[in-house]
Amino acid sequence: MSHSYVVTGVGAAIAERLAADGGTAVIIERDEAALDWVPGHPAAGRLSWVTGSAADERVAETAAERAKVAAPLAGWVNNAAGTGWTAGPRGPAAGRRSAPRTSGPGSRAATRGTR
Repeated sequence: MSHSYVVTGVGAAIAERLAADGGTAVIIERDEAALDWVPGHPAAGRLSWVTGSAADERVAETAAERAKVAAPLAGWVNNAAGTGWTAGPRGPAAGRRSAPRTSGPGSRAATRGTR
């Protein structure tokens, strides 16, 4: 049985891989010109798109419905930046604290003993 996926942002490599594995990918992309590669792609029959913002509930629902028509929805890949799904003043996690970084510059591990 085939599966379908929604990929936000161009996500060309992700969508291509899902289609190459026999899945169907519906891409959500704000800039339709960024999807010029889709019609000529060998897996074009398993690739489609919805133009708009992944943060727009109507766009997300349209993409999900389109994916479900093709095959059972098996996954959602959030590849887009600025979808509103981040902890910030406008995202659903507004008012919540972000998890502390555990590695890299500015992390607790990197700043131990420096105070």
